[in-house]
Amino acid sequence: MERIRDVQHLDHVPRPCEHFDLIGGTNTGGVIAIMLGRLGMTVDECIRAYRTVAKRVFIPKRNAIIPARSNGALSAQIFKEAIKEMVREFCTDGECVNHRRNGHSTPCEHSDLLFREQECTKTVVLALTKDNIDAGPTLFRTYDKSTSLKDCTIWEVARATSAAPTFFKPIKLGREGIEYIDAGFGYNNPCDKLIAEARNAFPGRSDLQILSVGTGLRSVVEMNNTRPSIIEALQKMATSSNEVAAILEDEYGDSGQYFRFNVERGLENITSSDWDQDPDLDSTISAHTNNYLSQKSRAIDKFVKIFTAGSEQNQPKVHQIIPFIANPGFTGREAVLAKLQQKLFLQKTTRKMALYGLGGIGKTQVALQFAYWVKNNLPQYSIFWVPAFSEASFKQACTGIVRDLGIQRFREDEDDTELVRRYLSSSEAGPWLYVVDSADDFDLVFGSDSVPGQLCKHFPASDTGTLLLTTCFSRVAQGFTAQRDTVEISQMEVGEASTLFEKLVSKDLIHDRKITERLLEELRWLPLAIKQAASYIGFTNMPISRYLDLLHGTDKDKETLANWHFPDDTRYPQLPNAIAETWRTSLERIKSSDPIAADILQFMCYIGPKAIPRSLLPSYESEAQTESAISTLCGYAFVTKRNDGTTLDLNPLVQLATLLWVDQKGEAFQTIKRVMQRMVVALAPEGQINEQMRKTYVLHALELLRKTEGQYMDERYELISKSASCLTGHSNERKAVELFEKKSKWGQLRYIE
Repeated sequence: MERIRDVQHLDHVPRPCEHFDLIGGTNTGGVIAIMLGRLGMTVDECIRAYRTVAKRVFIPKRNAIIPARSNGALSAQIFKEAIKEMVREFCTDGECVNHRRNGHSTPCEHSDLLFREQECTKTVVLALTKDNIDAGPTLFRTYDKSTSLKDCTIWEVARATSAAPTFFKPIKLGREGIEYIDAGFGYNNPCDKLIAEARNAFPGRSDLQILSVGTGLRSVVEMNNTRPSIIEALQKMATSSNEVAAILEDEYGDSGQYFRFNVERGLENITSSDWDQDPDLDSTISAHTNNYLSQKSRAIDKFVKIFTAGSEQNQPKVHQIIPFIANPGFTGREAVLAKLQQKLFLQKTTRKMALYGLGGIGKTQVALQFAYWVKNNLPQYSIFWVPAFSEASFKQACTGIVRDLGIQRFREDEDDTELVRRYLSSSEAGPWLYVVDSADDFDLVFGSDSVPGQLCKHFPASDTGTLLLTTCFSRVAQGFTAQRDTVEISQMEVGEASTLFEKLVSKDLIHDRKITERLLEELRWLPLAIKQAASYIGFTNMPISRYLDLLHGTDKDKETLANWHFPDDTRYPQLPNAIAETWRTSLERIKSSDPIAADILQFMCYIGPKAIPRSLLPSYESEAQTESAISTLCGYAFVTKRNDGTTLDLNPLVQLATLLWVDQKGEAFQTIKRVMQRMVVALAPEGQINEQMRKTYVLHALELLRKTEGQYMDERYELISKSASCLTGHSNERKAVELFEKKSKWGQLRYIE
């Protein structure tokens, strides 16, 4: 692996699991196969771990005469504990790996990890059934889909492949409780069996490259105090090992497909018990191995040359199709990016993930940053970026991929989306990252009675492919992948938002950090709103305090700021940059797919945005309809539920955008009238609602009156009257007096009219 590092100019020694498609063995080789393949160790980690295990395990039982005992001379219990401890140390579970990398010393509890693991390098370990040795070996596969051995753990498989009767007692495994022993008796060199297995596991592959590593067994291994039958068995082991090697050399030697390395001198008289008796055993083995490697240097170089040349020759051409340049102003989101990196590539616990969150929260920018991380750190991966905000955008991107990759058509009328899906789902495409961006329309992605398209049918699937989807609607994220594989993009941290703002605004305009923090709070720490505000401030060269005044100014001032357009080469030219227009698309989609949700949102935009009681909302045909509508609004992150489950909060910026939307549709008069009528009904006579709820209702009534000051006199008169009555006699007497004064004034106006 060090030679491969040098030839490929890598900055680290690669893991065997990164270069070999299948790793297998029996007995010692089986345990090593588990280490390198199933647990994904480096060679150095494997050597150190095996040395630790060997020094614990290969100590004969007290008064044992190797191999006189029928239940083995070595302790199966110690072997079990040693392997389980090794599994805990090198556990591939993402949480455990993060735990270790963060410096925590507490070991994980996953010592009983299953041997089966579809995401790891294909690993095969051989064992024999004790009662039918002539039947051929049983192959324990990490990728096996049968049920009889599906619950076997790593330590159990390690025990089965190591259960030579001279050392360990047999072990019962599987649904039927079959007893297994080491497959070394007759299959000490299982290379021919593994070649056959590789051909079955990769039926379309012709680029066979075999590396066989021996254990130094050159002739009969003599052991003190052994019985003749055991010596005879060991002789057969040695003979079968050499015979298989000779047969494979004859078959593949001239082709350069087969290489065997086996330390032929110096290790033949070393026994397992020497780990306990010889303190210099490590150095002895290392010395003989290094001498052998020096002698075989040319053969090793030849193997590496053929291996890496074959790897490069068969490696698909890499294509990286990303529609945007890297965002130099990207800030923060380290935790989200780390989670994507860990789950999709470093631990490979899943092959697809979804990012969701409020429009303008930065989902596309996170996906873009992640795509460039893959480009820079995993250059063997192709990257394909497909926007899905419309069917046309999706098809246009697929047409570009077909053109850039030169994908062959079998029929003239074949759809480009299907061509891309079929190509990326094949082994010909190699490893890839496929980004489905802005997939906000549930019906478009998954289909419905009115929208039969179902873009998801055209998403590719491959053992070497990874998918990342971004969406404003959490239901799309949940439909695309499992709940545990979705990541919500929430508002930026205060420090992240400050850093982003400072990158976008001239330092000359930032005089007061407290004023800046107030502005960012008003903008709800939303990246798109921050970029919009920074653009306006920079264009007008106005102080930040003045921009804050405009945010609190007239409705026309707010509308101007919310609709301000600014250049941004990290967003689609077809989509608006202004925050109000960004949400307008979602508002129209909600009105089309869930009219009750749109109606509730329009109602909410004229009352206070915080602490909205569920009971204050309009009534519909059923409570289920209302709950479903609220779930839709929560799915778009426009509305959030408080812990009590009955109180809602509306994002203030979304409220402003909804107000503008309602006004542009010409529905303001009708909506305000309905809201006022509902508020009058809600402020029921004393005794019908509790006092705390009544106060909450009044606060929302006051906000409604503020937003409609000077308009809708008849409706306002009745609402003021109700509100003032509710406030009389409480701590808000001053507000009640003001309301009564307004009531009296408008009463006179009504009388004059």
